[in-house]
Amino acid sequence: MSQAMSAVPPVPPPEQGAAAYSFGEAFSLGWRAFTANYGPLLLVSFVGMVISIGVSLAQNLIDRAIGVPGLLSLPISLLFSAQLTAGMMYAGVRAARGERVGLEHLFRGFSGARPYWPLAGVQGLVMLVMLVCMLPGLLVLAVSIGAGAGPGAAVAALLLCMLPAMYFSSRFFMSAMVAVDERGGLPGPIEAMRASWGMTGELRWLSLIGLGLVLGLIALASALALLLPLLFFAMPLIVAVWGAAYVLLAGESGAVGAGAAGAAWADAVLPVVRGADGAVMRGRGSRGG
Repeated sequence: MSQAMSAVPPVPPPEQGAAAYSFGEAFSLGWRAFTANYGPLLLVSFVGMVISIGVSLAQNLIDRAIGVPGLLSLPISLLFSAQLTAGMMYAGVRAARGERVGLEHLFRGFSGARPYWPLAGVQGLVMLVMLVCMLPGLLVLAVSIGAGAGPGAAVAALLLCMLPAMYFSSRFFMSAMVAVDERGGLPGPIEAMRASWGMTGELRWLSLIGLGLVLGLIALASALALLLPLLFFAMPLIVAVWGAAYVLLAGESGAVGAGAAGAAWADAVLPVVRGADGAVMRGRGSRGG
């Protein structure tokens, strides 16, 4: 996998007038997108949260009725949650680009066979990668328990699970946004994951881990404050910041869209991810509905 992913060329320098991706630039652009599109982002995140909670409650009721806990977790994750989450992030991408954000963009992942099935494929493949990452740690934990080892073995097992999982999850984090973004030509799951791998190279993945930790702390603090800040502040801000991170990683200038740099990267990635006849990163500068 590493050899295939390394074939994807690095993201080009940002187009003229655009900032290169960094932790600070992602927050800066995300904050501007958040303040400029607060109402639409609040609506998208609120409706998305309500739908997610409703589906979770329905799942629990069905699980109890059939007596098999967790039976529907995987199908719901692949066939519903992946698409809904991608729609929320897509709203953030549009906000960072300066495009109109509407409630209909929450359901972008359900808008057709593409991006629906590629999103399901990305979700399944990433879950498989996470499972493989956890196997060494689980093996160490099982052996240490059988041998009666102390807590040090448990800590080692935890690190063996967490560190590879954090690395690969950050490298593939942008896959869903690539798959749902019409500017990328709505690629398949493997192509989307390859593009994400290229976008997050050169230690940008480490910055994304830091970004995720900070956003997670914001969400946690907001949730502890009677949940209202989570709804009215943290959720729309998180959507905007992740959208901004994607826009910057793609070499676009925020509130402008893909230009020469994004087009050059598209031409470089295209033969790798789809072959000479593919269309992975097409739609240069086009604005989706």
